[in-house]
Amino acid sequence: MVLVGREGSGKSASGNTILGRKAFESRAGSSRVTQACERAESASEAAGRGAVVVVDTPSPLDSAQECLALCGPGPRVFLVSVRVGRFTPAERAEVERLARVFGRGFYEQALVLFTHGDGLQDGETVEEEIRANVQLGRLVERCGGRYHVFDNKKPEDRQQVAQLLDAVRSMEGRSRGGMAECELRRRLQAARDEQDAGEIRLILLGLTGMGKSASANTILGCNVFQSKAGASTITQQCRKKTRLVLGRKLTVIDTPGLFDPNSDEKEVKTEIGKSVCYSTPGPHVFLLVLTVGRYTQENKKTVKEISNLFGSVATKYTMVLFTRIDDLEGQTLENFIVQDSVFTSLVEQFGNRFHGFNNRDRSNDTQVEQFLEKVEVLMRSNSGHFYTNEMYEVAGKAVQQKMEEILTERMAQIQAEEEKLKKA
Repeated sequence: MVLVGREGSGKSASGNTILGRKAFESRAGSSRVTQACERAESASEAAGRGAVVVVDTPSPLDSAQECLALCGPGPRVFLVSVRVGRFTPAERAEVERLARVFGRGFYEQALVLFTHGDGLQDGETVEEEIRANVQLGRLVERCGGRYHVFDNKKPEDRQQVAQLLDAVRSMEGRSRGGMAECELRRRLQAARDEQDAGEIRLILLGLTGMGKSASANTILGCNVFQSKAGASTITQQCRKKTRLVLGRKLTVIDTPGLFDPNSDEKEVKTEIGKSVCYSTPGPHVFLLVLTVGRYTQENKKTVKEISNLFGSVATKYTMVLFTRIDDLEGQTLENFIVQDSVFTSLVEQFGNRFHGFNNRDRSNDTQVEQFLEKVEVLMRSNSGHFYTNEMYEVAGKAVQQKMEEILTERMAQIQAEEEKLKKA
């Protein structure tokens, strides 16, 4: 789903209502909050209707490329956000401009989403407003008569979301995905070409409590991932966010922490493995997140588990990211690593690629800019190539083969012991 419309119309709030969580920054007012196209996915089935991907867009949206790049294989519906009681000439002009940006078939794939449904007085209906406003009526007509009403002050009302999803699904078969097929294919290919050329995809990995989510927020420059201090994991499933940061388009995937006593370890590893799919066509960089301080046995086990999960080939795509460098109290991160042989060996294992974050100082753009420079150096060393799903599958087969070898060896030992007992 792609949310479009004029600023202040309630796009971001509607995205949050659909997803059932605060995925997009939203506040009342007519000033622009969304600065770039952002993508978020439902953590589970939305209103019992399956997983949902929502793309929020800024206004004005000058190019379809970035938006389409975030919703491959293509958008199912454009939700044209219109505030109840406010369809001005400026709103109409914005919709007409969007139709030019996305090209032929935009209206065939669009549904008018009325927001601020709570603004309707007792007895009033949106149908009356559509009939009373000629231009609004014409917009709904061009969208095939499709419209829905949201009250974003009641995000707990999942019935309104279920009804919207049913309306979207009823569009299938009428438009074959909406835009004229050749037009959509051309625009999507252009979007993918632009995405591959300019997007940087990052996956954060590590032990529970190392600061993965806080680091993801630091990288993106806003609070998009839930984060708080503690030994229990907050992130239960992979989370993905795309934002424009310092002129670079970043996609960041946060993952559950390993070795959380309150989580099933097998399920956690399965979920972490999904991060490769979340970063399709694949991550450019894995960030192994550690805090400055003592290197524990759990840290050591984490590095081993990550290697088992993604294979030894992932090493050349990995950078160590240290958090809480403010605890060094004036000591440089470089000196800290040099003075600890264990950390020195670890960093060397990953090609001496490392960086440090003070996640309490989110206003410090320098630490993020230096981090991105190191990421780009790593990407150049890999000739722009990224870790792929095929590499992940190979790693999985290698682990399975190793487990089978261990099991075969153990069975042989047991059989030998049984034979020995028979002879005794």
